[in-house]
Amino acid sequence: MIFSRKKKPKLIFRNNFEVTPEIAPRYLSQDKPSWFSNMPKWAEGMPPPTPRMFAENNKHVASGTIRRCPSFGLFFRRAILIPSWTDVAVTYYPDGEFLAQVPHYWGPDGGGIDNHGHAQHPGAFEGYDNLKILDYWKLEGTRGLDIMIVPVMPPNPDWEAALGAWEPYAERHDTFNINLWLKKPPLGQEREFMIKRGDPLCYVVPLSDTLPEITVKVEEDMAYWRRINFIGGFDKTAEYLKHKTKLKR
Repeated sequence: MIFSRKKKPKLIFRNNFEVTPEIAPRYLSQDKPSWFSNMPKWAEGMPPPTPRMFAENNKHVASGTIRRCPSFGLFFRRAILIPSWTDVAVTYYPDGEFLAQVPHYWGPDGGGIDNHGHAQHPGAFEGYDNLKILDYWKLEGTRGLDIMIVPVMPPNPDWEAALGAWEPYAERHDTFNINLWLKKPPLGQEREFMIKRGDPLCYVVPLSDTLPEITVKVEEDMAYWRRINFIGGFDKTAEYLKHKTKLKR
């Protein structure tokens, strides 16, 4: 949907307790990854092109790095970074089973994490296990604003976010949950890794001509939670930040 530039679309992330800077969703242009920001514009050992080289090659020259690629610049202007709101420790055992743990549980079912077993995706993603991090953000958006959920760059060696699409306005009574695909080690091998609080989980890309205005807030209006029939579940999360939110390393 193409929005008028006179009325910006909006995305609102809500919860009912403290929001710290390390977990707040934000445009990637405000927090570009260091691997990109620190990358030189020109490949090592190759001199920058001359104006004549630019003219003869229609501005496409081999000596440039991806730092000069316009598609990366466009993506970083449009993408919204979603950091992890908790540590998640994952252990794989030799029999192929895995255990995922968070420091303290939250959410209406007391869990905060869940997964889709292989019976829910038969014949697909056989080399992966699903892990779902849930019950933290409520996300609302302007009517007609769709978003795409894409993995972070560069690819993580242990996991990646599942691709997806969402219409926050239509799904405003649901929580904004993140599905991850954990990369299974070969049978007989053990593996341990951790997703740290504040680590990038995924990117959200708005499908709109005009970039939406982002609001990240603690929603203190209890009438809002009652209106969406979610007050009981989110009340439990208030206990979460009373404890340490990081596992012992």
